[in-house]
Amino acid sequence: MRGTPIVKVISMCHKPHAEVWKLTSDLMPNFLQADEFIVYVPDDEVSFFLEITNPKIRILSQSALGIGYKERLLNAIDATGNSVRFGWYLQQFYKIEALLKHSVDADILVILDADCIPLRKIPLVDDASRILYLNLSTEFHKPYFECIDRLLGLKRVQNRTFITHPFPIRNAWIIELVQFIEARHGCSWADAIIKTTDFSLLSGFSEFETLGTWIANSYPDAWASVSGKWERLGQSRFGQIENFDPEKLVKLGEKYGLDLVVFEHWDNRTLVNSIKRLADKFLGLSKRT
Repeated sequence: MRGTPIVKVISMCHKPHAEVWKLTSDLMPNFLQADEFIVYVPDDEVSFFLEITNPKIRILSQSALGIGYKERLLNAIDATGNSVRFGWYLQQFYKIEALLKHSVDADILVILDADCIPLRKIPLVDDASRILYLNLSTEFHKPYFECIDRLLGLKRVQNRTFITHPFPIRNAWIIELVQFIEARHGCSWADAIIKTTDFSLLSGFSEFETLGTWIANSYPDAWASVSGKWERLGQSRFGQIENFDPEKLVKLGEKYGLDLVVFEHWDNRTLVNSIKRLADKFLGLSKRT
């Protein structure tokens, strides 16, 4: 057992998220205390990401992931007529595989999605060595837990969602979880998830809820939820990511008390949102006059 835990942060990215990734990669090493930062990108985009990524972050090719299950996952999703969601499901498998791959040389592994930008220091472990999860909400998506029941045979024992950013986990926990899944189903962890997930659903499986439910059941006293604030609809609320630089984002975090802001690709400043913001602003001014 190492004296000081080795912490490794892992992200996944591709070109459509390049604008937000530039800012995530700039700020992530400032606000997450880790020994190494890694981002996996498509093989034909490695050169592109070398040009836009903070040199403190190591860039690896996604071609090292998915061997042995990618095609079977695609076939399973195609069979449901939901192939548009293949990429969304695949990146969750990639994250689990990356956690497992790097569990041999890190004590604490952290997943941070490429579109999630930390704006101030976010603790990962407390003085009692508990793993910390930022501001877990009471969100509940029933299909995730129906899938978890089929996959793990475990019920939701926590009243909070584990869909949070960043997502830390101890290396032993991911190893034990994979061993548990493979012993229970008699096949690889990836094939077990494929056979227990309803891919006809837009969102039928959650890697974070699955990992979190395992942790909550297996190590109930080894984790805690910490207070914090993060904004999921960054573009709808604050504007296009192209209008920001690291300094502006940090100041935004200070102004609104944010630990983290998310600029999701689908979250656009539509006309409806613009009208709503103007209306809210007008009504707010009216109330003050």
